[in-house]
Amino acid sequence: MFPVFNRFIFKLFVGVNFAFIVGCAAMIDSAVRTSIDPSEQTVDFIDTCGLNKNQIYDRTLSWATQTYNSSKNVIDLKDRDAGMVSINAIMDVAVGMTTLPCKYSLQIRIKDGKSKMTFTIIKMETEYGGYPPKTSMAKINSDFSAMHSSFINAINNQTKADDF
Repeated sequence: MFPVFNRFIFKLFVGVNFAFIVGCAAMIDSAVRTSIDPSEQTVDFIDTCGLNKNQIYDRTLSWATQTYNSSKNVIDLKDRDAGMVSINAIMDVAVGMTTLPCKYSLQIRIKDGKSKMTFTIIKMETEYGGYPPKTSMAKINSDFSAMHSSFINAINNQTKADDF
């Protein structure tokens, strides 16, 4: 009787764990949206400063190098003449009790005395793709705002060490 009881407990344990894992995966996939409102997909920041286009461009590349661990892997386009820097990167987004990677692009357009940052959410990196759930959008926008703030600080705050 004892060995039969052990097999029953083992099968019950395996079955419960399998159901839990499948149930959690289904909850994550159902939280990820298949479409997104275009007004939620893109966030723009427009700024002015007293610098010329080349100064802003150089400081933008410096900021990207400091912000991303491997800027060579995320910077897709660097064009000084056009005043454009294009970045594709990934950020972790909380979905339920886990985090999933979310691809986004960042376009930085530069003119004399102006810059425009455009963040665009591309897709979640899940088996089924999709977009972040609405509950995650406030955190994503907060992360984008924090990156914008660090960008503005990098553009406006040249230190003596930078000016040798």
